[in-house]
Amino acid sequence: MATYPLDFIKIHQLQVVKDTMMGNEYKKTPFHVATKEEYFSMLAKVITHLSPELVVQRMFSQYQKEYLLSVPWKETLSQLNSEFINYLEKRELTQGMYYKQN
Repeated sequence: MATYPLDFIKIHQLQVVKDTMMGNEYKKTPFHVATKEEYFSMLAKVITHLSPELVVQRMFSQYQKEYLLSVPWKETLSQLNSEFINYLEKRELTQGMYYKQN
């Protein structure tokens, strides 16, 4: 991604929704969907390698719980953002700390 001329990026966790192609596949053969803790770890790896100039507009999303096949997270988007910022701070991680410009 570092080679693309991007100004911003939107990221969010996988959510398996009923009555979609992925939802139908999930019902046939359930697959692992990352927990909040697993997603935080993956997201931190991405964030630390992004350019510090790149604006991250979204890191989480929420779908209506009644339409989800995957386990919904209990936190609000605001809570998830706060928890993730705390996750980064606790580990002394920052956006772009491992960024290498090509």
